[in-house]
Amino acid sequence: MRRSLELLGARLDRNFSILIYPEGELTVGGPMKPFKAGAGLVAVEGATPVVPMMLKIHRLSWVDQRGPGTSLRGDVEIIFGKPIHFAAGTDATVATEQLQEAVAAL
Repeated sequence: MRRSLELLGARLDRNFSILIYPEGELTVGGPMKPFKAGAGLVAVEGATPVVPMMLKIHRLSWVDQRGPGTSLRGDVEIIFGKPIHFAAGTDATVATEQLQEAVAAL
């Protein structure tokens, strides 16, 4: 995990935008899963605004005859929230909870 955080930090230092799935994976259908603690840690340690977003997958269809997982097409909606800024020293657990609440409110 430490190496991943170092790589994320290096990208942020170079003004890259970072996209993460704070649940640990893309959730398709069903309820949102609890966020991993690293989401808040990245937000606080990265010292950069976090823009909550939600992907709503309305329909998926397979377009490749080789089977599932080879090629997808579908209808998705992307919803962006307002940027959240975390003060230095914010508890990562608190930041994770705030991020999850912000995404759930979208």
